[in-house]
Amino acid sequence: MRITSGADAIAPQWSLGGRIVIRIIVVVLALNVLAGHALLADNVDIPTGQDPVRRFVLIDGSELIGRVLKQDGDQLQVLTLNGEIRAVFAQDILSQNDADSIVAKDTYRVVRGEIWGKNANRTRHFWSPSSFPLMKGESYLSQKQIATTIYASGLTDNIGVMAASVLPALLAGADWFNLAGAVKIADKVTENVHVSAGAEVLVVGMSSSFSDKAAVALPFVGFTVGEPDRQFSVNLGAAFHRGILPDDDEYCDDLSSGGPLAPMEHGRDYEDCFDYDDNGDWYDDIHDGVTPMFSISGMIRVTKTFGLVTENLFFPGWRTPGSGWGVFSLHGFAIRRLGERNAWDFGFVTNFTDGNAIVIPWLEYMWQF
Repeated sequence: MRITSGADAIAPQWSLGGRIVIRIIVVVLALNVLAGHALLADNVDIPTGQDPVRRFVLIDGSELIGRVLKQDGDQLQVLTLNGEIRAVFAQDILSQNDADSIVAKDTYRVVRGEIWGKNANRTRHFWSPSSFPLMKGESYLSQKQIATTIYASGLTDNIGVMAASVLPALLAGADWFNLAGAVKIADKVTENVHVSAGAEVLVVGMSSSFSDKAAVALPFVGFTVGEPDRQFSVNLGAAFHRGILPDDDEYCDDLSSGGPLAPMEHGRDYEDCFDYDDNGDWYDDIHDGVTPMFSISGMIRVTKTFGLVTENLFFPGWRTPGSGWGVFSLHGFAIRRLGERNAWDFGFVTNFTDGNAIVIPWLEYMWQF
């Protein structure tokens, strides 16, 4: 795989990789439309009235959400939110909560006769965020690719913050220091359109001196169309980086503008662009630069417990003529296993170059609290 620089015009190449990506996007959009019709046809608003809505947890772990119609001795008749009448014995009820502990309208809904809980992982796809905000008091922990830990919290209904780190690397000392932080402001502009703006900052240790660490600042704007269970998101941003790429001669200038794999174009090693300190260890010259990027992502909830997620990242500044879309890109696809307050993602991230695919397995666990 090669990444070159220059003023080459970017023209989509219908390579094997490009065709595969298009087919994945078409399938996701088709499922999105089909699921949308199902949701519109079968969605049932949660009833409102004077009788309290209760959530019953039975001894077998199953749940009922509805209103008690009547109680005859130790037997209750419960009208569930999907219109069914269920008879339950009092001794089979493990616990129950009244309406004060259920935000009924936006926490539960009935889809095709089944009660769906709120989508716990509605605010992020793989790395790129959606424009749905974390509400005040909502927080989550996420473990990506086993090593990367992320914590996010809603400060208000429109402002959220995030912190992330590859925690095992911190044990290796100051040279491996790494920390990311982010803030996102999001709001609803219409019933099915949300917008957002924010910034992410990443600091990675290159030496024990803070001034020699690499840093990236990524301001972004974005929008999401749809609802938490059926959404399409676009984000636009630019990575302002310092100390990421070297800049000491014409060849290294090409490396910095052409992308991280440009040395292969010249048959030279990465070390050719690095200086050496008194101990013989090499380090990179500080280099400032800007790399534009954008993402196209989507998520669709197919059943109560399963959904599909895709994320596509494009870097227009890193050219790959004759491969894929003509620019460096990453494409992810995952199956999302949804729980009431957690989610698992099982999938892959790939890059297409010269008709070949580099595939990396993707694993993530998220717990909301």
